[in-house]
Order: sequence, then C-alpha cells, then structure tokens
Amino acid sequence: KDYLSLIHQEVINLSNYDYNFDQINSIRSQGNLLFLADNSFGLKVLNISNPMNPTLISQYGDTYNNTLDIAIQGKFGYIADGIDGMEIIDISNPVSLQKIGNWSNGYNVTHILISDSLAFLSIQDFGIEILNISNPQSPIKLSNWTNYRNPSNVVVMGNKLFLASENYKLEILDISNINEIITISELSITNMPYEIIVRNDYLYLANGIEGLKVIDITDISNPRLVSIPTQGGSINNILIEENYIFLANNTYLSIVDRLNPFDPELTYHWNIDEKITSIEIYGEYVYLGCEFRGLQILKFSEFINPKKIYKFSPNINAHNVILDCDRAYLCAIEDGGYDGGLFIFNISNPYDPQALGNFSKPGFNFYDVEIKDEICFAAAYDNGLISLNISDPANINILDSISGYLLNYSQKVEVVDDIAFVTNGFIGLDIYNISDPLNLQHITNYPGDLSSVGVYTDIKIRNNCAFIAKGYKGVEIFNISNLNNIQSIANYTDSYNNSQAIEFWGNYLLVADRFDGLEIIDISDISNPQKVSQYTDTYNRATKVKVINNLAIISDRADGIEVISLSNPLNPIEVASYSDNYNNSWGCVATSRFLYIADGYDGFQIAQYKEHLFNQYEKRAIAQSVEIDKTIATITNATMIINGEIPENTSIQSFLSNDHGNNWESVSNNSLHIFGTIGSELIWKVILSTSDDLETPKISDIMINYSAINTPPIILNPSEIQNLPIWDQS
Repeated sequence: KDYLSLIHQEVINLSNYDYNFDQINSIRSQGNLLFLADNSFGLKVLNISNPMNPTLISQYGDTYNNTLDIAIQGKFGYIADGIDGMEIIDISNPVSLQKIGNWSNGYNVTHILISDSLAFLSIQDFGIEILNISNPQSPIKLSNWTNYRNPSNVVVMGNKLFLASENYKLEILDISNINEIITISELSITNMPYEIIVRNDYLYLANGIEGLKVIDITDISNPRLVSIPTQGGSINNILIEENYIFLANNTYLSIVDRLNPFDPELTYHWNIDEKITSIEIYGEYVYLGCEFRGLQILKFSEFINPKKIYKFSPNINAHNVILDCDRAYLCAIEDGGYDGGLFIFNISNPYDPQALGNFSKPGFNFYDVEIKDEICFAAAYDNGLISLNISDPANINILDSISGYLLNYSQKVEVVDDIAFVTNGFIGLDIYNISDPLNLQHITNYPGDLSSVGVYTDIKIRNNCAFIAKGYKGVEIFNISNLNNIQSIANYTDSYNNSQAIEFWGNYLLVADRFDGLEIIDISDISNPQKVSQYTDTYNRATKVKVINNLAIISDRADGIEVISLSNPLNPIEVASYSDNYNNSWGCVATSRFLYIADGYDGFQIAQYKEHLFNQYEKRAIAQSVEIDKTIATITNATMIINGEIPENTSIQSFLSNDHGNNWESVSNNSLHIFGTIGSELIWKVILSTSDDLETPKISDIMINYSAINTPPIILNPSEIQNLPIWDQS
C-alpha cells in the first residue's frame, strides 16, 4: 500500500522554455518559504504555508542561471551559480530578492556549505575554497584545498571537514587552522560520490551505482566501510531524518531504517519514475526536486495524541535539553539532594535511548550548553563559563572555567565561530574567546557598568546582530560587528514583559513570555520590530521556545509542552500538547516525530507527537487448503477461527477465497461465511496492522471449518453434503 500520498505535482516554470529545462538541483526551507535552486531559471521562492497549493512569490536569475546549490543563513541566501561563482542574495524581503555580493575564481562552483562566518565552496576540477563571509557584501578568500577533482558536498563537524570527490576517495581534513589544512585520512571508494552526511560515528555516502555506503568514522584516522545495503539501487541524494535515511535515485524514493548501521533495513519504497535531484523534509511533507517535473510534494506524517515513550529520572532537576546529531545533552541544576551538571544520551533509537555518561557534582548548575566538535561549553550558574571534554561521555572532564564580569548568573550560551556569548542575568552579556578550550579568555561585558539592563536570560545571533531577551525589559537588538563597541539598534516591549527565551523563525522572532505566552515579532526591519500576534492560554508560564519547521514548541511550567502551528503567523494555533502529573517543563526540543523534555520533577522524558504514514506495520500470510477434487466439489461456506492478541491501536483483517485468490472475501472471526463465488480451492489471508511502533498483533493459531458440495447432481440429498475435516495451521 502506498502510505506516502502525492498531494502536489507541478512544473514551476514561468518562462517560454520547455519544462524539461526546469531541473531542481537543491531545496532549502525557512519559515513558510521554500527556496529552489533551478538549473535553468535561477533561485525561486515559494510560499508553502499551504502545501496543497504552493505559490511562487519571486525568483532571481542572471545571465547564465546555472544554479546548482543554495544555502540559507539568516536573511541571506548563498547560491552556487556555476561559472558565476557564489552569489549572495538578500532574502529579508522574499518578494523582492536583491543581490548584494558575489565571489568567483573563474571555475564552476557546484556546492556551498555555510558554517557561521565561513563559506566552503566545492569547485569543479579544483577542490575547496574557504571564504570569510562576515561581511556578505565583500567575501574574502581565506584559503583553499586542492585535489583537482570534483568534490561532492562537504560536511564540517567542529574542526573536521569531510568530502568525497571524483578521485574516488573519501577524505577527512583537519581545518583547525584554516591557513594550514592537513589531511587526516583517506578511504578509497569505487564509484562517483554524490552526497555525504555525517551522524556521530558514521558517515553515509550516496555512491551512485554502488548505492548507499555506511562508513565507521569512530577513529577518523582509519575510516572503515561497514556496510553496503543492497536496497536503493543507484543513489544520487540522501537525507537523514531521525533514524531514517531517505535515498533518491533515477526512478524512486527509498526509506531505510539506520538503527543498525551494519545492516540497514528497507522500510518503504515509492516509485516516482523520475530522477530525483534534491530532497527536503519540512513539517509533515517531503519535497522532491526532480530532473524534468519540477517540484513534487509527498505527505509522510501526521499528528497523533502525544504519548510518553521514555523517562529517565534518577533524582535529576532537569533544566534544559540540547540535541546534537544523535545525542541529547540534559542540563541539570542542584536542588536539595539532587546534583547539577550534564547528562548525555544516545537517542539514535528514541524508543530505547542509552545513557552514555554524565558530569554531575555538587556546586554545578548547568543552565545551557553548546557543543562544538568534542567540546562542551556550559553556562554554569555560580561558575561562569566551563569547557568540558566530552569525547568519552563516560569520562567527562573539565578543561577550563572562567568567571563572568563581577558575578556569575550565567543562563544561556551562544557560540559563533570562536566566540561565546553568555547571558549573565542582571549583570548583562559576557563575551569570551574560546579558540583554545584549555585557556578561555574574557573579552568584555556589556554594558559593563551595572546599569539597569533588565535580566539577560537568552540570546540569539544572526548576521552580526544579537537579539537578547531581557526579562521585564522585553527584547533588545544590538549591533555586535565590533565587540568593543556594541550598539543598541532597537527594542521591543509591551504592557507586561517577562521575556524568558527567544528563537528565530524566518523573518520573525518568537518570544516565550512568562505573562503573555508566545509572542510573534516581525523583524524584517530590525530597526523597528513589530508584534504581529500571540498565543496565550490559561496560565502562560512559558519558559522556553524552540522551532522545528513551521512549529513552535513551548515549554510551559503550568501546562507542559504546547505545539503551536505557525503556518499562519497572524493566527498561531495549538495542534498538539503533552503533559504529565506535575508539568514542570523547563525545556523541550523537537524532532519531526518526538519531543525531548527537560522536566524539573521527572528528569528526561521523550514523547511522540507524530506518526510516519509509511511506518505502518503490515504483513500478509497466505496458505492453501488441503486439495479438493475440483471436478466434483464446490466450497460453499467456511468459518475462520483466529486465536491471538490484538492490543490497542492494532488490528487483524481476515480474508477467505474459494477460487485460489481470484476473489477475496472479508470474513469475521468465528462467524459462518457464505461464499458469493463458485470455487473449489480454499486459501486464506490475514493482514496484521498497527499504528503503534511499540505494539503488534500476534496470531497463535488459525482453524478453518468449511463445507463443500458435489457438482453434479444439481438436486442434492443430505447424504451428498460432505463435512470435510478441520484444517489447523499455526
């Protein structure tokens, strides 16, 4: 059964060219917008607030329009435009795109990766160029790395860079010193690579006709090929979503369960009969860019009533949770007999998380952490900023710690490049140099004079601007391009103001306010932020807000977790909620199906709030009865008796056929069924289904009683009716 339903298929083409030129090479999303890198017509922007009817709102193209890839960061789009190099587009007003900068070395730029203030460009027949884009109007080349081949996309994890090229090699580079890039290791592969993704200890490689390859990078000096799944055929694109790998090739989309990297299991297969050139998952939908058919949209998940699937609570007062790849980092604070600190979990299987280790000691209150490679930077109340080595979660150790300005009320840490910004309560903002985790350096404090600054509780940084939640003083926006001369740009306040946390969503800033619930602020003009709407409920004890696609996830100390749809930012609505007996939720992060919750009473919880449509359990069992002489016996009726277990949210459907499956007839358990067809060969079929990943129906035995009549004669005597023996098949 096709659980993935095709809801939209359209060739988006506003020119006079034939649609065959309309190839979507890359798809990215932000807010309610989808950005398409169109091979022939440049950058296209779609409004997808209604996925049933996506609307083209603008596009940008120049002379050549060989648009191969796009990356989005803040209010800028970075386009790999072939021979035109990298073009930088201001997307703050998506209906009027403006080019503000570019960079070219005369070679074809094929892929782009943006990491904070650095751009990594894949250059055809050359290698990698690395640029500083802190000023998007004037990118500056920092260095390059040459292998004179065509690199695929690159992946940066901390100070490691992974790439695969036409030289049929996976290469791992040390980029801790951008000006002196060092090769760490290489692994030979046997075909042209197309795309790579890294998740903790494993690298997944789309290797063309060689299919998907899984490589163990636990020891980056010695990467090892661990499996080549047979499913998927020639793989051009891959995307990882939770524990699933989406594989795209020339004719179909495959979905593979990666829980066992040594033997990934095919879960779903959808024939599209078209080369898929790009994949993006957003909300409940999969967006496929195709070679000739433009954009196709599939619905693959739906909301369910959230249910708890995991709880870890060995005396932990959990205050925050952060996800990084397949790991969850739980921040805890001291509370009576509870120790504070950091707890690390492997969540590759959300139904069975594994506690990997912890750093839990008296006197440590971790309010927030940022992960950079194998280093954790912690905002520790009463301790300032702490750096920890987490390469071995079972043996975490402190590298350095440094106090803030005057006092330590550290609550939130935001890391950009080698700078850590830490909100320090009513002391303001502390800024640190973290380039050497063994020797943290305090750069400055803002405002630095103990003036009335409010209570600095949260910070988010975008394009040289810092957005700071200041408690009863609302939200303020600062220019931080010069850290020694921070300038206020604007602020937002309303009647009550108890701003606890903030999060970006496209051109909007989401504010978790302890009095007003969720506030949505338009920041397209950062000099004049404007409130456009809010979501409130009975209590409004919002402490944190996070974003996943078009959903705001609110942690509310009175109401638990609230999932708010932002499809219409002028009218946010609740689409799901989760609460338990106590509802002391301090923080929550969501993936596409799961909520990861830091609870002051219940520690660490995981709840499921969506179900994949393709993740239905369906199996069929077919058996054939004892043969009956077809020339003299017609099976007229049967009773099918099934013994087993049918838990909630599961079902068993039963079918019988008296003509060897040409006509199937649904039957009820332990009820006489009169056949509507003439036949002389009995077979049965059952379909077991579940909508619950944790439950499945079970059948212990099946028994069938059936009757047959001889034909001819037409007029029957009772003695001619045969009661055939019971047939029992377990």
